[in-house]
Amino acid sequence: SGGSLVRRFFHFFEGKILEMSGTGSAHYRLRFVPSAAQLTEELSAPLRANSTAITDRRPLVLEADHFDRIRNLCAAGAVEAATEMLTEATVEGELAECLAADLARPVASGAFVAIKSRRSRSGNEVAGFAILEGSHSIWIMEPREQVSTAEVQLTAADPQMIRDRFLELLPA
Repeated sequence: SGGSLVRRFFHFFEGKILEMSGTGSAHYRLRFVPSAAQLTEELSAPLRANSTAITDRRPLVLEADHFDRIRNLCAAGAVEAATEMLTEATVEGELAECLAADLARPVASGAFVAIKSRRSRSGNEVAGFAILEGSHSIWIMEPREQVSTAEVQLTAADPQMIRDRFLELLPA
């Protein structure tokens, strides 16, 4: 939404946390983060504590293609059409209105992805989620794979839920 993109990568090794950050140029800043608690606070600091208008924390599950169409409508300013598509997908009226408004005018967004490297042939383990903060709420967005279709699970959250979910991704 007009803000600058900052990429932050964290490497966990031997009980230490190394941050590599930059804005897309060839220059990155390296620094050690003293603890997982400080890292969590730094990452959650931009989340507005008052973005908690939605108290219904039950996850919404939408087909990924359907969600992409809704998101594209919102980006084009067709919030009413997006709201209608959400209600047709069994999202309740007020919740549909809030989600469509947040998709149309996000305050902030980001993604947390953890890649656990393995030294075996089994490959890497990847887990993560995206967040979207709007004027109504903060949303946790997670991909879900079903047998025949890809889905997106959206959960209205508060800053503490984001912190808890982030901590689940950190190495033990």
